[in-house]
Amino acid sequence: MLFGYLIWVRPVFYAMYLDFKYRPSRVPMFLVSEVHPFNAGNGREGRIMMNSQLVNSEEQRIRIPNVYREDYVEALRKLTRQREPDAFIRMLDRIHKYSKWLQPNNCESMLSQLQKSNAFEEPENEKSGWE
Repeated sequence: MLFGYLIWVRPVFYAMYLDFKYRPSRVPMFLVSEVHPFNAGNGREGRIMMNSQLVNSEEQRIRIPNVYREDYVEALRKLTRQREPDAFIRMLDRIHKYSKWLQPNNCESMLSQLQKSNAFEEPENEKSGWE
């Protein structure tokens, strides 16, 4: 079973390493989300590992607002179930641009930006304000 699993995971990892500039950060996130080593909190742990890689590379951490949660989960599902990394790569690239757009100078300006981008809204609502 494990051997069969590794046969398809290897090409997915290879595809993920192509043409995306934040490549070290996404592998631990995908691996933790895919393997599910913990009873709960696998997504949070994966994002923590991804962000630690980004910080070590002096890149902006990735923040996934509520309004993009379904996009994030759906991209992971597509990667896992259909072995298609493109949606996952596009989603991370888009969220990374969003995270760079946020300017956490002070609490008031950050809150204003989050509200402007509908970050606190439910996923079915509008995703505008920063693009």
